Amino acid sequence: MTIARLYKMDVTPEPLFREAWIAADEERDDAEAQFVVNRGKLGHESTMDAVQDVTVEKAKSLMAAFLEQCAEDGFREIPLEEQPTLIVQYALKTREGTERDNYFEKKTREVLTQHFAWRGLGEVIESERGDFRLNHILKVPDAKRAIKGALVALRPYEPTKMTLAIAEPGSDEFKAKHPAGATFSRYGR
Repeated sequence: MTIARLYKMDVTPEPLFREAWIAADEERDDAEAQFVVNRGKLGHESTMDAVQDVTVEKAKSLMAAFLEQCAEDGFREIPLEEQPTLIVQYALKTREGTERDNYFEKKTREVLTQHFAWRGLGEVIESERGDFRLNHILKVPDAKRAIKGALVALRPYEPTKMTLAIAEPGSDEFKAKHPAGATFSRYGR
């Protein structure tokens, strides 16, 4: 699947995002495809439009037109290395984690992925475990909005037991942002 994510961050009061993707077997020109556009204000639920049952060639043409229009409108891709990193961290019950922790990891990753995707807030790039820790690592275009988004998305998943930390682009130094006054260690005790 080909996907393009673009942002217009200099808009007030809220930045905008647009993304588009082609769902098809792009190796086969005779395959049917779907071209989807998702757009909205950063941090708010987006609007989606889809063009169904087109050829891959037509979907690629729609993608090219989408990218051209975005460039004209002042949207641009933000490379991952230019985005802040957000870590959503939970304490595990044991050093390696229990069966419940495994389920919890899968479910919280799913929730973050969906919530962030529909609001242009970024993406989960990996999940990792350290001593007694579960970390979901996300790349986000806007740190403040991503923190708010994570708190909303994970409200049913014990937000009082999680720590949110941010590192600026290109840095490995994380600063705890939630809860207030928290300390943060990426890899454990």
